Amino acid sequence: MSEEFFHGCFLNGVDGKNRLSIPADYRDVIQARSGCKDLRLAPSRHAGCLLGFDKTYFARLKADHDVRFASQASRERDRDATAIFGAAQPLTIDDAGRIVLPPVLKKLRRINSHIWFIGAGDFFEAWNPWAYRNDPEADPTLVEFLRFEMEARSLPDVEPVT
Repeated sequence: MSEEFFHGCFLNGVDGKNRLSIPADYRDVIQARSGCKDLRLAPSRHAGCLLGFDKTYFARLKADHDVRFASQASRERDRDATAIFGAAQPLTIDDAGRIVLPPVLKKLRRINSHIWFIGAGDFFEAWNPWAYRNDPEADPTLVEFLRFEMEARSLPDVEPVT
């Protein structure tokens, strides 16, 4: 059993039916924390990736939002709530450890053939690997990990046109 936080990085493929294997370590964390195989994926508001988390973290986001706005009715509160919850997609990991990546999330973050997963404690990031390599804010060590993984799979330095 993995620790109950997301850690490590993984490069996984996306097949022609948009199926994506969630790393086994991440599945263990989701199961341990929430007691189920439910996952939430949402576009990050601060980076060019998707964020993935279990439903307990999703509930914590709601509790934090409620504390910040303490029952006040305002447009700012509404914008914050829709930014956090509006695009979050509820998904269930199947018995093979996969999800079907919603086409809208795939398009929003330019995900095609592969995803680069990065554990971030309470959540994980899921990137188009070529976008991550070119992101000026990417962690240099993780870029090296990614280069190694891409070379091991004979993936090109430049993203193939699809």
